[in-house]
Amino acid sequence: MKKLFLLTLIVSVSFTISQAQEDIEKLVKKASKAVAAFNLEPTTKVASLDEAKTIIDQVFQSETALSNSAALLAKGQIYASFLTKEQTQKLLNPTFKSTLDFPASYIAYQALAKLLSMPTVKKFEKAEGLKILQTLTGDLNNGGNELYNDGKFEESYARFLASLDIHDLLKANAQVSALDKPEDYNNQLFIIAAAAAKGKNYAGAKIYNDKLIAANYQDGGIYENQYDIMMNAGDTKGAELALEEGRKKMPDDVGLVFKEINHYIRLGKLDALVEKLKNAIAKEPKNVSLYTTLGNVYDQLYSKDSMSMGKDSKGNYSVMTSIE
Repeated sequence: MKKLFLLTLIVSVSFTISQAQEDIEKLVKKASKAVAAFNLEPTTKVASLDEAKTIIDQVFQSETALSNSAALLAKGQIYASFLTKEQTQKLLNPTFKSTLDFPASYIAYQALAKLLSMPTVKKFEKAEGLKILQTLTGDLNNGGNELYNDGKFEESYARFLASLDIHDLLKANAQVSALDKPEDYNNQLFIIAAAAAKGKNYAGAKIYNDKLIAANYQDGGIYENQYDIMMNAGDTKGAELALEEGRKKMPDDVGLVFKEINHYIRLGKLDALVEKLKNAIAKEPKNVSLYTTLGNVYDQLYSKDSMSMGKDSKGNYSVMTSIE
């Protein structure tokens, strides 16, 4: 009886899975037909695209869809088609503003990246997936910039990283990428590192920052980020070396100047500040806060004897605040 019960259970489960797969295939075909209708007439068949999205979202309520290559491809096609919809609307109406309340390009990327990772992906599915991925980089980066400006650094980092992953997927399959030019590729690394550092994802920031330093990428922000990375790790010496390296390569970078001044203010190294502040004033003669800070430094140096109680074991003073 136990064996018979087990056999009945296995048959029942197998039938359920088979039925679920059959239902998914039917729905995917219906969704694909709807999105195809939209792509043929994007100005008049917007409702077909909305219908396709409703269907494919229903499909992915089942985890079975995550292992179905046709479903993943359809999802990528449908969500990428919302970018076509947006572009079409902008052409028809220059004052058009997006009403999308979901990250279409990122959702499309996730589905297609999953598709390409499947060992059973069909040749035509792979080719179509790669073709769609080529169209997503610009929107992913635009979305990442908006999120960055809104202070949503973790989400911004994810979008920027998706663009880099698309590049890697395309190059692994001998396809053209929007990041083929070295300057575009390095800029992608830079914005990834910047978003990671702002979001205090210092481990992620260091991976891409190190690559930029090795490539001798000329932007002071790299060394400002490296400073923050080192300070977060408790490596004050490494942080100072990062600033020194950046200042040597870009002596006129104002951001690095202020980073260095604030570093010494934080440490209370007043004697070292005077020359740095004078150099900063030469670069920004209209910055009142530099003169104020230099005046404070002179005042503190003049009053050293009366401040002996505030001196630490290394002879530094803790009396200043950072400048902007």
